[in-house]
Amino acid sequence: MRRFSALVTLVWVLIWAIVAGAIGEAAAPAQPVEAAATTPPATSADAPKVKPEEMLRKMADQVCEPQAISCRVEAIMEINSAMFQNKQEMKTSIRIEKPNRLAVIAEGGPMQMTVVSDGKQLWQCLPTLKRYVVGPAPTDLAGLADQQDSSLLSMAGPLGNFIPTSSEALAKSLLEGVTGSKYLGQENIRNEKAAEVMCHHLRFTQESLDWDIWIEAGKQPVPRKVTLDFSKQLAGAGPDAQGVKMSYAVTMNDWNTSPKFTASDFTFSPPPGAQEYRTIMPPEPAHPLLGNAAPVFATIDIDGKAIDLKPLVGKKVILLDFWATWCGPCVQAMPQVDEVAKKFKEKGLVFYAVNAGEEADVIKTFLTEAKMDVPVALDTDGKIAELYKVEGIPQTLLIGTDGKVQVVHVGFSPNLGQLLTEQIEALLAGKELAAAELAKSEDKPVQRPSAEPANAKP
Repeated sequence: MRRFSALVTLVWVLIWAIVAGAIGEAAAPAQPVEAAATTPPATSADAPKVKPEEMLRKMADQVCEPQAISCRVEAIMEINSAMFQNKQEMKTSIRIEKPNRLAVIAEGGPMQMTVVSDGKQLWQCLPTLKRYVVGPAPTDLAGLADQQDSSLLSMAGPLGNFIPTSSEALAKSLLEGVTGSKYLGQENIRNEKAAEVMCHHLRFTQESLDWDIWIEAGKQPVPRKVTLDFSKQLAGAGPDAQGVKMSYAVTMNDWNTSPKFTASDFTFSPPPGAQEYRTIMPPEPAHPLLGNAAPVFATIDIDGKAIDLKPLVGKKVILLDFWATWCGPCVQAMPQVDEVAKKFKEKGLVFYAVNAGEEADVIKTFLTEAKMDVPVALDTDGKIAELYKVEGIPQTLLIGTDGKVQVVHVGFSPNLGQLLTEQIEALLAGKELAAAELAKSEDKPVQRPSAEPANAKP
């Protein structure tokens, strides 16, 4: 999946170039897009005179500078092999007006998102899941990258949280990694209304991806079509990719670089059956032990000394870290966990690094080489992990003085030490943390007073 996401970077950069048109400083409105160039088609003899990179920069100027802009986008991806055929089509209409009005309307396709900003509020909606979220609109479209639930960016995936803020930035992002380019002359591209539009055909080469773009000839050099060549990716994908054919094409039509919008163009209307939620995607379910009594266990450490959790539960704050020497994220997390544990040891914190089924000698060798001294609890038969519902490691949890599991961290994050420090301090002060975490995992529609409609029209 990560490989496929990387392949569509260019396409979504171009789509977000339209969005970027609402970010930079206002320029004088351009005229509506003209149909086709009146100049004669370029021939092979003209090719050396055309610089593809320069033409791409002119296209970036065209889509980033206007005060307002609109177009419709259709993307088609096909994957075919002897055993599998799949075709996905996505259609989107886009309307932008500086400084912060936006309407990206999903018109069809799996997991597409509708995003609407009327300048005051920002709506994000997943029609297929019948859910949407509401929040304050950013002051400009660059603020989308800072929105916690700006899932349009992650669903468009490849672009991540980067939105070009100028034509210069857009051109730079498109040309990054390009090792070669070629002008292939002029060609007619048929739009969705069956009209032909004369375009310049450019090809760009990168280490792992080649792509073609057709830019309208004439006074309005807007992008009309983009295709991706998957050959290099498939060649390096191994035997599983043999016989697989993939194609990805995007067409952009109905361009208007001086539209006259009204308030209704930036009004959000929830799809039938859609409801407002706290998060655009359903939250991860809470750990089954969160807020429940912590299981007790008895085992030994790497020196054979007895460990019994029963007399400690309900009296001490306990930190358990499930890990193994062969687990890379566990090895990353352990120094942070150990540092925090040592910091609070004198305040009564009890810490055990519960090892997943390894021999004591293996663990001792690892700790010696890593220059770490941590209290290890052996879980030779995996019974302790079973008690604590451990499905993946590292899993780090905290038990409060009430004997209940108050915090569960699954996996490693760079700020784990800081989080544990704050949470242990709260638990030592007698605070309860599980309820707030359980609330985050609830997935119920937002209930608003009748006087406070979340989808009020401007």
